[in-house]
Amino acid sequence: MSAQSVKKIVVLAVSIVFVLFSSIDLFAFIARRGGSVGVGPSEVIDEDIYLFGDEITVEGKVNGNLFCAGKVVKVPGKVKGSAWLVGNQVLISGEVGDGVKAAGRSVTFEAGWEGTSWPLEATCSCKRDRR
Repeated sequence: MSAQSVKKIVVLAVSIVFVLFSSIDLFAFIARRGGSVGVGPSEVIDEDIYLFGDEITVEGKVNGNLFCAGKVVKVPGKVKGSAWLVGNQVLISGEVGDGVKAAGRSVTFEAGWEGTSWPLEATCSCKRDRR
């Protein structure tokens, strides 16, 4: 095979890959940070969201995965994907569809969840069983 033929094949392969991936949102996510951040009660997030702050409250609906790191993390809303939560105090009172991974000094589950739960904490309380 000549060098010219190899060059054409490489250009064609790169072009195909570019066309296939140019229409896909590979890195679609939202990131918010600050003292007090979150998802409002009437807000709907249709992708993954990353929240960083002192006090984080997720009252609305997240159709992707939720990633939170803060002093106080509260999730009274709905999360369709997984929730990855790190904080001094973590409170899950809403619904999480795909599983909860939480780490903190105090982790409290007040609602049911599906999937797996991996709490890593000093104290943990579950006020409702897993669905």
